[in-house]
Amino acid sequence: MIVAYWQDNLDVLSDELISEFAGMSTKQTISALMKDKRYFSRFGGYSISRLSKEVEGVSGWKWLDWFGHFNEDNFPWIYHSGLGWLYVQGSSNEQVWFYMPAVGWLGTTEEIWKDMDSTSTYLWLYEQSGSRWVAYHLEQPSGNTFWDPQKKIFFKY
Repeated sequence: MIVAYWQDNLDVLSDELISEFAGMSTKQTISALMKDKRYFSRFGGYSISRLSKEVEGVSGWKWLDWFGHFNEDNFPWIYHSGLGWLYVQGSSNEQVWFYMPAVGWLGTTEEIWKDMDSTSTYLWLYEQSGSRWVAYHLEQPSGNTFWDPQKKIFFKY
């Protein structure tokens, strides 16, 4: 069962790990396997984590030029250094949607982020509830600062 659920993460498979699941019912085993981050990490190709870089010396933290710092220990929920808790939904490598509890769904595409690098200061996100584009200012010490191009104002959710 571990092989089916963890697939590409079998390099961690050991007798000690298998013994953790010994004696569990099938239902308990499935539940435990699906809660383990090694199960979720195999979906990295459909999320933002596949192309991210590990942050050296800080367990669980990753970096993307177009997104900044985030921790995916509770994937598909991630903790972003500026935006806080986000639910990540990516149906392909070309687009990703974030559910932000205070806002709803925010989406972006590879077309937007492909030219971003470590000097980029903002990320355009489509706000589904408002049917509008907003710019998120990356790595702001004050947190989630956005720009509304229609009203020409900075705001926070």
